[in-house]
Amino acid sequence: LNIIRVGTSGSPQKDIAPGSLCVSKYAIGLDNLGLYYPYNSKDKTLKKILKKLNKTKISKVNPYVSKSTPKVLEAIVKGCESIGLKENEERGFYVGITSSAPGFYAPQGRKVGRLNNILIPNLQEILESIDVKGMRVVNNEMESSSIFRILGEKLNYNVGAVCAVIANRNN
Repeated sequence: LNIIRVGTSGSPQKDIAPGSLCVSKYAIGLDNLGLYYPYNSKDKTLKKILKKLNKTKISKVNPYVSKSTPKVLEAIVKGCESIGLKENEERGFYVGITSSAPGFYAPQGRKVGRLNNILIPNLQEILESIDVKGMRVVNNEMESSSIFRILGEKLNYNVGAVCAVIANRNN
């Protein structure tokens, strides 16, 4: 079974413009759902991402990291290329890490009206700064981490995600 999340997202990276596509290789779960389904990965990059996260204020929400299925990732990249999109080019596509939050506003580091006292007010800046082996957080959304953890890693389905960027959170 192949499961591909297709949706919308924002980006913490100043150079990723709305209209671009983000393809998820890894997903950071800020929702805690994946922690109920422990996963012992031998993936060294996954462990490096988690180690880097634990050195930031994101550790307050106990994040987890999960990953897409390599053959689904490859198929999505080929699909992007087949319609003429260029990797790492404005309004092209970007492969990297996705941040999955459990909701809008505060879980994505956004202050709204009187709800301005939030747990991680500089979340977008933290996400923007994460770089592991040349791979960075390319987008923020709300589903990929749990899809990758439960459907991919625990149930062994083939999983991936591609999201259109509709907002740039740092611009």
